Amino acid sequence: MNHTDLQSQLLDQLPSGQTVNFEYGILEAQTRLVVQQCTNEIKTLMRRNSQDIIDIGQKLIEVKQHLGHGSFR
Repeated sequence: MNHTDLQSQLLDQLPSGQTVNFEYGILEAQTRLVVQQCTNEIKTLMRRNSQDIIDIGQKLIEVKQHLGHGSFR
């Protein structure tokens, strides 16, 4: 499996859409909209953060491949 496939697989495992365990219907309409919007924004930030972590790891792997044995710390 190459790095791009692994990235896609990991990012696909992150939650998306509404949280299954929370019943938004019990909230007042205005509160529900705010909570859902914030939830979606948080999930978007989580996905971006996860992508950044994956990208950092790939850069570290690339650097390690160019250094001699014992030089990567």
